[in-house]
Amino acid sequence: MRFVVLGGTRFIGPHLVRALAGAGHEVTVFHRGETEAELPSSVRHVYGDFGDLEQRLPELRHPAPDVVIDMVPFIAKSGGHGVMHFKGIAGRGLVLTSCDVYRAFGRLWRSEPGPPDPLPLTEESPLRRRDAPDRRTDGVDFDNVEVEEEVLCDVELPVTSLRLAMHNTACTNTCGRWTTRGRRS
Repeated sequence: MRFVVLGGTRFIGPHLVRALAGAGHEVTVFHRGETEAELPSSVRHVYGDFGDLEQRLPELRHPAPDVVIDMVPFIAKSGGHGVMHFKGIAGRGLVLTSCDVYRAFGRLWRSEPGPPDPLPLTEESPLRRRDAPDRRTDGVDFDNVEVEEEVLCDVELPVTSLRLAMHNTACTNTCGRWTTRGRRS
């Protein structure tokens, strides 16, 4: 299979890219080049800023990927989230968000009213209704609830959201495990 990974040079990205390449998949990584992770020589690099993603799409779409994985979906990429630029081209999208989407996270930070939610959290656990308490990170304004709402409601590209529990200490203590959400086809 062919994969395009948006990001993929920090945090868990290098592990994912190495695993995909090690399993014999063709992998292209789009990143700024600020972090050069040790990746297999078979991995193709396309360099660029996420704000200019549209200009790099011809390189990323050829050959057409089977799956596009957005490791940093909280960054609005040229009028939409990264996976959405691959509608009609990729067969599936995957976005990595975190457990900060849950109401339990907001209650821990006291941005959501009410008592603590019961643990462990599941896919069916209630989501936050208010803005993320940590919405501004490194000068970037984002909310993973909004990311998921945008990418999961589009029928042209089936997308799965993988919620990572290790977003930050509070989230780790709140969630304690990964959960997934999205259309299954």
